[in-house]
Amino acid sequence: MANCIKEYLANGLIVAEPINLDKNRMINDTSPFFVEFFNEFVEQNDWIDNRNLLDKYHVLAEDKEKISSNKFSRMMRALAAQKDLIYENRSSGGNYFFRLIPKS
Repeated sequence: MANCIKEYLANGLIVAEPINLDKNRMINDTSPFFVEFFNEFVEQNDWIDNRNLLDKYHVLAEDKEKISSNKFSRMMRALAAQKDLIYENRSSGGNYFFRLIPKS
């Protein structure tokens, strides 16, 4: 125990590296399937049609999760924030697009 006190007095409090903390936080904010889908199908810096991506999500999710467009966008924003990405959206002629840009 004396060694622990010496170490603390010499170096102060040593912060441990988070183990899977970011991944677990993303899963808690969304779902495990959504995180996998996001990592596989969402590209950075490209405009993506929100409805087409949601349709693809529903096809791949089958009976696991049926979510609304609004919830899909909220989950996308939450995951983008976790990954330090900027979420931009725009609409054009009834179509809704978004893109994810890395923060500089």
